[in-house]
Amino acid sequence: MKMRNAVSTLATLALGLLFPGHAQGAAAVQAPRTDVALDVLSDKGGVDLNPYFEHLVGALQKRWQPLVLQAEPNAPTKPQETVIGITILPDGKLGAMRLHGSTHDDALNKAAWAATKGTTYPSPPTGMRDAALKLRLHFTVK
Repeated sequence: MKMRNAVSTLATLALGLLFPGHAQGAAAVQAPRTDVALDVLSDKGGVDLNPYFEHLVGALQKRWQPLVLQAEPNAPTKPQETVIGITILPDGKLGAMRLHGSTHDDALNKAAWAATKGTTYPSPPTGMRDAALKLRLHFTVK
């Protein structure tokens, strides 16, 4: 009986090595990790935008995370990034939007695009030199 359990354990380990995620007892497949970062392209005019950006990144991440899990339920083998340039108008509406960098994975690009379009943007803080706020958003999946 002990030999049978040992053979069974070895078979499970071998299957796990040959077909990760398919053998009974194999380690769970890791979900992708996501990160949203931004570059400021507008002249801030000395205005502290950090609280605004913290709120914005949090809102984008919250909208994007479930879309990524639908598009890419398993972690990719290497980090992938979608870069989207946006303009937030003085009233908080989304103005221009342009794809600046692609993962070459349509599902991930569409998830980043949908998160960007679906996020509600607060009006940018007053006092900036530029009336509209221009940003470059980096959506990274690891």
